[in-house]
Amino acid sequence: MNKNNNQILKPARPHLGDKGTTQINKSPNRISKSRAILEFYGQVDKVNALLNIIINKASKKYSNKKSARAEKFIENLSLIIKINSSIIASIFCGELRITYENLEFIEKLAYELETNYKATDFIWLYTNEIASYLNLVRAEARLMEHLYYKSVQSNTNENNAKNTDRKKADVTIVTFDDKVIRTILNRESTILFHYAIMWEQFMD
Repeated sequence: MNKNNNQILKPARPHLGDKGTTQINKSPNRISKSRAILEFYGQVDKVNALLNIIINKASKKYSNKKSARAEKFIENLSLIIKINSSIIASIFCGELRITYENLEFIEKLAYELETNYKATDFIWLYTNEIASYLNLVRAEARLMEHLYYKSVQSNTNENNAKNTDRKKADVTIVTFDDKVIRTILNRESTILFHYAIMWEQFMD
């Protein structure tokens, strides 16, 4: 028997996160890892990761042939990733980092896709790989929207409870009018759904 098997493992070097708190980006406050906002943060990361996979697949598929539609698709998804990241920055910095140009882009794109790629039926079976990924990330975007509402409501409840006890909240999730964020999150899943239809029915 290897004598090392009987040795007691030494504790790892302690980190601040071992106490159950974390710091998001450059936010001045540490927050509990049990906070609902971290679910939303993780879901944004998941949506962005899936969007990156789709971008890579589309880029490889059209690497040797020109397609204005595919190029615009890649450009638009890349901008959506940046907007999602700006939403996180807005929340933890306490000021809106989303521009009204971002909102206009999202609403215009959703309208164009709904107009050009109508769903005659809710498509459940996709034969196109990229369309399948888009349908998957659409579902994840719906969950992302739900977790945002959940985290804001949870934060409101926590702050109200702490104010009742005359204690200062550790971090305020939203300190601005967040209608822009709510609208963007709602439209994003619509965009992804109609993009899935586009890839299934109109892309070779």
